Amino acid sequence: MLEGSPALYFLYAGLPIAIVLSAVWTYIRIQDEIVEIHIRPPAVSVRSLLEAARPSQKLVWYRLLDVRDGETDIQLTVGHDIYRLKKSDWEAPQDLVRQLQELNDTDRSHI
Repeated sequence: MLEGSPALYFLYAGLPIAIVLSAVWTYIRIQDEIVEIHIRPPAVSVRSLLEAARPSQKLVWYRLLDVRDGETDIQLTVGHDIYRLKKSDWEAPQDLVRQLQELNDTDRSHI
């Protein structure tokens, strides 16, 4: 099937394209993967894997607007962003949900 086809051309062109695409995809994935949630009443700071890799970067604090506890995930509305956290990725998801709901309830009681 490939007999007589210039396979070396596809190797030279395909390999760099594959490497660039995999690097871009990895960058997108580590930018979207939430690994840290810092809680300081009345605000929270959410950091991605990329941001957590740079510990010198200051935390950005936002108001927690909503917490929804689903069967397999936790949905957070922080500032203008919505985050979905898989419960299986967190060590103690029920403690996390409890703390976030307490923060959310405390914040609403001051309004």
